[in-house]
This record gives sequence, C-alpha cells and structure tokens, in this order.
Amino acid sequence: MRTLFTTKKIISFFSQVLVFVLGFFTNLFQKTLTVSFLSSSLYKGKGYLKAWMVMLLLSFGGGVMGQTTLMSWDMSTQTSTAATGSLAPGFTNGNLASSSGALTRGAGVTPSGLTRGWGGSNWEQTGIANLSSNKNITFNVTPKDGFAVSLSSINPFSYRRSGTGPSNAIIEATANSVTSGISQGSIAFGNSTASGADITPTVNLSADNFLQNIKGPITFNLSPYGAASAAGTFYIFDVAGNSNADFSITGRILGTETLAISTLESCFGFASSAQTFTLIGDGLTSANVVLTAPAGFEISANGG
Repeated sequence: MRTLFTTKKIISFFSQVLVFVLGFFTNLFQKTLTVSFLSSSLYKGKGYLKAWMVMLLLSFGGGVMGQTTLMSWDMSTQTSTAATGSLAPGFTNGNLASSSGALTRGAGVTPSGLTRGWGGSNWEQTGIANLSSNKNITFNVTPKDGFAVSLSSINPFSYRRSGTGPSNAIIEATANSVTSGISQGSIAFGNSTASGADITPTVNLSADNFLQNIKGPITFNLSPYGAASAAGTFYIFDVAGNSNADFSITGRILGTETLAISTLESCFGFASSAQTFTLIGDGLTSANVVLTAPAGFEISANGG
C-alpha cells in the first residue's frame, strides 16, 4: 500500500507539473518612455517530491511600445564614390526581422555619389499619372514572428536635390496584400540648394489604417517625380552634418516573447534555488509592467 501511495503521489506531482507548464502565461504591459530594467527571481515555494529539469516558460505578451524608432539611416558616412548597391539601415529595432531595411534604388535610377548623400539621377520627368515602376527607392519593415508593427511617421526625412532634380514624390506601401498611397498624398522637395532640407510637414503614417497592427512585411515604394532633366539628382542627405539619423521610420510594436527557465528543483519543505532574468523595455506606454507566476511559484524583485 505504501508503494502504491508513493506512486500515486508521483503521478499526481508530474500531472501538476504538466498542467502548470502548459497552462502558464504572463502578461507584460510596459510603462515608461525610458529604458527600464527589472531583475526578478523565480522559485518554488513548496513541493511534495524532488523534481529535476522542470522546464518553465515565461511568456511576455500584450505589451505595446510607445512611438519609437524602428529603422534609421545615417548618411554622414557616404562618400562621393558612386554606390551601386543597397544601403542597410544603421539601426534596426531588435523586434524587427533581419530582412527589414536596405534602401534599394530601382533599375531605372542611375547611381551617383555624393558626400553625405545616397541617391542618384535619371528620376521620373513626367507627372504623377505616368510614373515608371523602376525609378524609385524601395525598403521594407518586417516584424519578427509573434510581433506586429503600427507605423507612425517617416521622420526625419532629409534630402538634397539639384535644380533639375525631382520636385515631388509619392509614397506607396504594400501590407497584407493591400497596396495604397499614404493618405498624406504627394510630398514636396521644395528646396534645391546645396545645403538640402528636411521634409515639412513630417510624413505621417499613423492615419493609414492599412499600416497599423501588421504582422507581416510592409514594403515601401518612394517614387520621386517631376525632374526637369535626366541629369537632375536627388539624394537622401545629411543636412545637419552630423551622425544623427537622416531618414527614420517610427512606430509602435506589439508582441509576445517566451523565456525558458530550466533546471528548477524542489523538495518538500524547501524552496528551490532562485533563477534570475532581466526585463528590458524601450519606448513604453503608460500601463504597468505585470509579471505573473503560476500557482506554487513566486516572482521576487530582489532575488530573495
């Protein structure tokens, strides 16, 4: 009878472990506009039998970041040697896939070099109704699996064009098989001096519903037009003359990540050794940060 009783307790214990592992979840609601750190430890407060190598999954989900930079490019390192390839972003948010980024000129654009600028010549000379499909600049924003993005703006957007370069541009995007121009409409490149300028008003993306809460890739197509000559140039340009971003995509990230904590053990009447993890937030909203442990476990903010 004693053996049967012990066997039942073992079965009962591992059943509880299985239910606990499968049923555990925790919600993360992020809080401030600055980076915050929370070091916590997880331990078993009581147990019935000793268990080895219990895998615990901590799921951080439901967190909504405030507006933050998703990708940005700094043109201060560009030289007068014509660059023929794509230009990867200098910064990519950690919750975006590695496939995000890379400004790419269309095949119809002639690359030309400029100190502190990236672009070229042979831009569209016609009006908006007759745009070529290959005289453009493309890039994409792709969240990691389990994440979604809501886009806010292209800011800054610093440029330089020659007197015969394109005077306007349209921006189209494709997300979830929907392709549309942004609701702000055509943007103007009103300055043709050598010092360049910033786009005003800021290119706003937050009013475009098809660019909100997107889990897959968002592909952008920037099409400058209205050039007076094929020799007219257009560049994304380092207007300020420093290493700050000159072209940035901003937005919010919504997502879930899972953290595995393993090798927990416990004996009757004894807590297991603490394990620690670090929670890092970036560009967060006003909700509280909430971490929830499953039944029988506790989370401590001081490791004790």
